[in-house]
Amino acid sequence: MSRARSLISGLRAVEIGSRLSNDSSCTAAHRLCARGFSALRSSNPSLQVQATSPKPLLSHPAPVPSTRSPRKTVPHLKKNGKPYPAHASYRYDLYRSILSQPFVLVLQQLNLTSKDWRAFQRDLAAIAPQDGIRATMVQGKIFRKAGVDVVKEGAGKVGQAFELADLPQLSTHVGAASQESGYYPDKFVKRQLGLGPFLVGPCAVVSGAVPQEQLGARILAVVTLLARHKKLALLGGQVESLVWSFDELSRIAKLPPVGQMRAELVGVLEEPARALLAILQRSGGEALVGILEQHRSGVGHELAGVLGAHEENLKKGE
Repeated sequence: MSRARSLISGLRAVEIGSRLSNDSSCTAAHRLCARGFSALRSSNPSLQVQATSPKPLLSHPAPVPSTRSPRKTVPHLKKNGKPYPAHASYRYDLYRSILSQPFVLVLQQLNLTSKDWRAFQRDLAAIAPQDGIRATMVQGKIFRKAGVDVVKEGAGKVGQAFELADLPQLSTHVGAASQESGYYPDKFVKRQLGLGPFLVGPCAVVSGAVPQEQLGARILAVVTLLARHKKLALLGGQVESLVWSFDELSRIAKLPPVGQMRAELVGVLEEPARALLAILQRSGGEALVGILEQHRSGVGHELAGVLGAHEENLKKGE
């Protein structure tokens, strides 16, 4: 009788435990199932019952391998060792290529619409299609970072990439100190060097691979073009790795081409020689030449007499 009761209680415990396992995955279901199985074993020792764990509430399928290519690790790392986002690395490389151009002009745009921006780009391309002059919207923080890195790499090797915007007289001293010690203070570079002081508000840059002899003409063309686009203002720029303000750029734009300035310099250097030649070609110059010739011939006769007397003395001594 007791075996029958234990058998019935064991079956009930197993049934209740299985129901609980289907409803929720709690430990009570496991305990009831284990108690029922132990009751069944005690009622009938010959009965072989295997305890099985309840099925989970949800069955998750095996993960499917992804067909996407693994994300590429960008080469530029933050100070904490984590990589920058891909779009930030792309802009960084783009800005460094822009800073390597012969001239870079920083513009500030004031409520510029997309239509105005496209019109400005078309006018820029029409200045000199072979030079590839173009305008690019920039993010100030990334552009400053690219400029600081250019300064660090260029200082002490090929000269400073940028001049001091506020203190030009210290540029040579800072470059020499950085070359000797290898130390370049980041805060000092960020505050004083490069185009950083001009990057205020929404900005764009104009750059192009312009030949050296055409730099003045191209800058003058861009400055003239900006007079028609009122929503763009020129703040400053970099020409031949030197930073210039708006007033200085205006003066540079008015300079003649390099070939013409070289010709003028050669003319200035040749002017004294030409004046001396003109004096010598006059009658007084011819007389001066004659006097010099007579003096040379007189010195020659005197020297010949001295040599003859010396030879006679030698003969007498023999």
